[in-house]
Amino acid sequence: MNDKPLFNEDIYAWTYGPVVKEAYNHFKEFGSGHIELSNEDFEKYYVEFSDAETQLICDVWEAYGQYSAFRLMEFTHEESPWRTTPINQIISHKKLKDYFLTQLKE
Repeated sequence: MNDKPLFNEDIYAWTYGPVVKEAYNHFKEFGSGHIELSNEDFEKYYVEFSDAETQLICDVWEAYGQYSAFRLMEFTHEESPWRTTPINQIISHKKLKDYFLTQLKE
């Protein structure tokens, strides 16, 4: 939305939806339960966002924060970036950008 990725890690098309491997590997010990961050984790992974980035994150949370993981998976399976990327391959930034820019117009 701001003409650059919000983070540097790649997003993969996994069976149950898009995944950032680094985030998955770090938090997989929680399974489908609540994720708790220690103060050390919070300090280690804290990222400062611009006002525009913060607003985007808040808008996404407002729109999708109410849904279960299963429903979010269903949403991603209907979206072209995941559908058109082979399983276990990287979803390109171009696919993501092109798709989400069309969502702004709706």
